[in-house]
Amino acid sequence: MSARFLDVAVVGVQSWLTRTSNLQGRRGASTLIREATDPARVMADIPGLGEIAAVNTDAGQVDGVVALRLLADGDADAERAEWAVAEHLRARLPAASLRAVHLRGDSYAAARAADTVLAQREWVPMVPEWPAGKPCDWCRTWTASQMVKTADEHIGLCRDCLARRVAAGSTVSTRAGRAPGTERDLLARLDTAARVPNDFTELAELGPPGEHTRGHPARRRQRHRPLRHRRPHPLPGFPVAATISEATWSALLAAIAAITPAHATVLPMVAHFVGGDDVLVSVPAHQVWRFLAALLPAFAEHTTTDRRLRKVTAPTLSAGVVVHHRAEPLSTVADLAWRLLTAAKQDHRGQHAAIGWQSVTHDGTDRITRPSLPVADLAARWPDLARLAALPGSARARLGELCLAERRGAAPHRLDAHAERLGIGETTAPFRGHGGIALDDALALTRWWT
Repeated sequence: MSARFLDVAVVGVQSWLTRTSNLQGRRGASTLIREATDPARVMADIPGLGEIAAVNTDAGQVDGVVALRLLADGDADAERAEWAVAEHLRARLPAASLRAVHLRGDSYAAARAADTVLAQREWVPMVPEWPAGKPCDWCRTWTASQMVKTADEHIGLCRDCLARRVAAGSTVSTRAGRAPGTERDLLARLDTAARVPNDFTELAELGPPGEHTRGHPARRRQRHRPLRHRRPHPLPGFPVAATISEATWSALLAAIAAITPAHATVLPMVAHFVGGDDVLVSVPAHQVWRFLAALLPAFAEHTTTDRRLRKVTAPTLSAGVVVHHRAEPLSTVADLAWRLLTAAKQDHRGQHAAIGWQSVTHDGTDRITRPSLPVADLAARWPDLARLAALPGSARARLGELCLAERRGAAPHRLDAHAERLGIGETTAPFRGHGGIALDDALALTRWWT
């Protein structure tokens, strides 16, 4: 017997999270979206909703999505539930865009796989096109509605940013309930007494001494290839979203363990958002490749060993990586990470996991045309990359100059002759053939190697 489902979701979660440039605003947004879209809270806060809908447990709990199962198939009850949930979210997340999708199927997984959309509606933020008055000091988008006093100054904040500030909390606070939600989950899963960094300065300072690494976090965004793109129906009642979410968390915990020193009191990571197949995290730049080298295989192992996923097309994981100085606005690097991730998925048509990456410090904020890096290539070339990274900085800088000259038309034998003269020909050789990682890309990659 078919059932009717309703999903009301925040559209462009990452863009909304990074609407403010500082970490406090992002942390507050993370807490707000978690609390506002908690299905149990939604059911409890909206009078009468339980008479027409129930929590859709098959969808799992993903921050930013309210997933419900309608108790009847009538359009009137479905529209009533949609309006109630959308207005509930609009009051708590005033700057977020929402999308309501109505589905029908024998199970939620079957409805998502078949894309049986009965209706869809966009709920855009209600804001004036030309807001008169002082711009908000955090988002610079809406008009400030209230002045607040910080430790250093008075600032004007809009409705959305005011709510973020109240919800932000602090990772060094001992007050109950003040720790940011995503990071609170992270610490609970790790079962550790360590805390997460309170700001990007503290995160960046976890890097090793040296001008080339200090102050540089790496922003990493990942997304999987969703199962709903496959045509065969998944198993009846198979909780696809919950299974992918658990695989993501398992991989994330493995990656954190790989880059965290023993007896650390502060974890070398800030988790901005972890929701189903969408993740945005920051780690010290020099740890990013070791983090990915642990994360990607851990996700693949989890999905390939899950007996239920063996009978469907297993998801793949790709990532967009941006290395930048801590002062770079979060919104800028998160947007670039998204574009790098999109390009990586397009390069491989979702068939293979890949990494798109860029250093804002060296390459700028406009996406460059560097080929994405297949995960298999990173694993295969790991020892070769380590040997290249072990060369003195001056030697790698000279190789980079010769690579640039070669791209501009200089004879290729100059670079190879230089490498042979220095006795590093065997180190550069793995990156001089056709295909795989080119030497100039490998040199750029190893700037952030440990």
